[in-house]
Amino acid sequence: MLVGAEVKASLDKWAEAWANQDIAAYLDFYVPGYKSKYDNHKQWAKQRTRRIKNAKQIQIVLDNIEVISNDVIYVQVNFRQKYSASNYSDISNKYMELVKVKGGWKIIKEMSKVL
Repeated sequence: MLVGAEVKASLDKWAEAWANQDIAAYLDFYVPGYKSKYDNHKQWAKQRTRRIKNAKQIQIVLDNIEVISNDVIYVQVNFRQKYSASNYSDISNKYMELVKVKGGWKIIKEMSKVL
């Protein structure tokens, strides 16, 4: 499978884990120690867990996935994300950096801008 196809398949599985509220699988798509620009890993994981658990009827659609850098172990990706749940919905442009490790592609950086 080509790198771009692998990355897109990984992003689809990430969105599916999120929509299914499978916290363990969702968090596993991030590198160990991942943190947002505001939180350490433990705080980030706690915040994500709380938000995902509190949402109901999550639906996520990823559109226009563009793999910018097509390296065999590191990629940059842009896409549009449509998120909806019973209590909140938005459309955002996402930027991610992923690295290939044993077990698949892991997110090392994530940025989002709500439209």
